[in-house]
Amino acid sequence: MEINILNKNMRYIKIPIDKIDFLVIMFKKEIKMAENKIVKNCPVCGGEMVVKQLHCPSCKTDITGTFSTTLSNPFDEDEWKFVTEFLVCEGNLKCLSERINLSYPTLKNKLLKIKQKLPGGDLIIREEVDEVLELIDKGDPEAKEMLEKLKRRIK
Repeated sequence: MEINILNKNMRYIKIPIDKIDFLVIMFKKEIKMAENKIVKNCPVCGGEMVVKQLHCPSCKTDITGTFSTTLSNPFDEDEWKFVTEFLVCEGNLKCLSERINLSYPTLKNKLLKIKQKLPGGDLIIREEVDEVLELIDKGDPEAKEMLEKLKRRIK
């Protein structure tokens, strides 16, 4: 005996009754995986998604409001993988370079871009710019070279 099930392509497929248990288990696993991952962008228009309610299962407290999904994790999937690898290597760039097969300058650029996404991350760059501008103002001959290095890092 078979039943008709609508698949993700919006077509009916016939599934033998004895395979239904397997499909239900797989569907539950897929839902569980989807529950654990926050969707940052709307699948329809691409706009930023917001969280409307927070819930504490321990005391049953609900907090309703509008919460940005980017506050807790400003990184996209690739950046998060990079941060995870960085932590696994305990910040050792040689280890990181070997694990993900990227050159030292590429690692430094990735780290800079990630650092800029952190709260206060852009402040570090502004402080460096202020320092270089002070050196230029004082006529320091190394200031121009420092400025060029900073420009390359920010790109």
